[in-house]
Amino acid sequence: DYDFKNGLGLSGGYSFNTAPMSRNRIVPAFASTNQNTITYGVRYTKERFWLGAAHMIGLPSRAFNRGVSPYPGTPQYDNAHVNEFIQSLTVGVGFRI
Repeated sequence: DYDFKNGLGLSGGYSFNTAPMSRNRIVPAFASTNQNTITYGVRYTKERFWLGAAHMIGLPSRAFNRGVSPYPGTPQYDNAHVNEFIQSLTVGVGFRI
């Protein structure tokens, strides 16, 4: 985080997930397999109030099933491949008490 004197602030970060979901077990609604995430954001503060926005980027990852799906009743996931690239934009507003 870095705050400027005019009320503007910048943030940035990196996250490394040491234990993402197994990349060789696709499920119908699976958790993210992203292992590397980058974030950056900007905010404006005026007295007690703030307004901010942040962008999260989950760097590309791949998930797959080799052969028969490990989950009963899900043949549609046999030999499946998923390429994942996640992005999220978050906007917030708040105040300090």
